[in-house]
Amino acid sequence: MSIQHLSPLSLYFQLKESIIANILNNTWPPDTMIPSENELCKMYGVSRVTVRKALDELVQDDYIFRLQGKGTFVKRKALDQKLSKFYSFSEELKKHNMNEEAQVISFEILTAEERIQEQLNLKNDKRVIRVKRVRSVMDRPYGLESSFIPYSLIPGLTREKVSSDGLYNSLREAGLYPVRARETFKAVTLHNPIAKLLKAKTGDAAIYLTRNAYLHHNVPIEFCESIILGSVFSYTIELS
Repeated sequence: MSIQHLSPLSLYFQLKESIIANILNNTWPPDTMIPSENELCKMYGVSRVTVRKALDELVQDDYIFRLQGKGTFVKRKALDQKLSKFYSFSEELKKHNMNEEAQVISFEILTAEERIQEQLNLKNDKRVIRVKRVRSVMDRPYGLESSFIPYSLIPGLTREKVSSDGLYNSLREAGLYPVRARETFKAVTLHNPIAKLLKAKTGDAAIYLTRNAYLHHNVPIEFCESIILGSVFSYTIELS
């Protein structure tokens, strides 16, 4: 779409619509870098002020995002996760051909505080394995996750194992198969240092999610607390 300088429509609006068209027709696919401000000026014959105003609105409208020192990229639409069945973040992302990575930033064996004991129904051995991970998709962090696993169920679990195979794969290899989960979630805003870890801004919208996962016979296997960027996931509840 070219810019019509004699059109009654403002130049920045025409530029904005042209960029949206390139995104929607997949000329610029999700996660690809769009031309720089200087390149857009030359391509469309408009000023830098016009380009910047168009890009600022596209950022606000969630079409693009900026990475400092790297450029401006096409933003993926939030993935809609239906909450009617057991699921895994990793598996859902793979369905969308998105490369996901979970970086273990902390792995500890500790005595659970009272609220964690209640969530995991710990009676005698109150030790848990706490695994903290930053989850990323296409090199973009989207969530901070803290998982608590009863130590007595898998005392041989290691940081290296979780890093290489993932948490749920490690559980399954040990003969522990989560079969159902209960989740609660609420809207929150990001605060430091979580915003910094997720390379987001303080005050950005996020989802605080807790998950209780169970083996057969309602045996608790995991209590997890996550902060998920609202720009990456949305949730749908199916009622029947």
